[in-house]
Amino acid sequence: MVDYHLTIDNTANYTKLQSVRYPKAGDPNPKVSIWIYDVASKIARKGPVDGESTQYLYAIRFSPDGTELLVNRTNRRQDVLTVLAVDMTTLNVRTFLTERQSTWQENSPAIRFLEDNKGQALTRAWPDRRQCPSSQHVAARQSTQRRG
Repeated sequence: MVDYHLTIDNTANYTKLQSVRYPKAGDPNPKVSIWIYDVASKIARKGPVDGESTQYLYAIRFSPDGTELLVNRTNRRQDVLTVLAVDMTTLNVRTFLTERQSTWQENSPAIRFLEDNKGQALTRAWPDRRQCPSSQHVAARQSTQRRG
């Protein structure tokens, strides 16, 4: 890993220097993993998120009820997006959403959890833009919420 130094706030009177760690061309990409830390017990557990060793894991957040950790995962080509749900108690992983395209994938789908007590969520799905360039679809999916 090499530190790259970039200037930021370039329109201000004084710029700032920001250091960014990024692999130099030809260097291996970093391996990623997810760790879950329980503040009460002070125990760290590795999340069982498999996939390609060069995948991207991002947009990590809790489900609305806090029982699952939602993780966006995409491959290096960014043409496959998977949203995983990791159960915070058991560390079991299930696939909440998978989208594939022949070109790059919209990697941050809008997910809106419905208040219908049926555990439903709406997601915005993008079709292959070459077939229907301006179209967006809305799909109902089983959410991570467990409501009584």
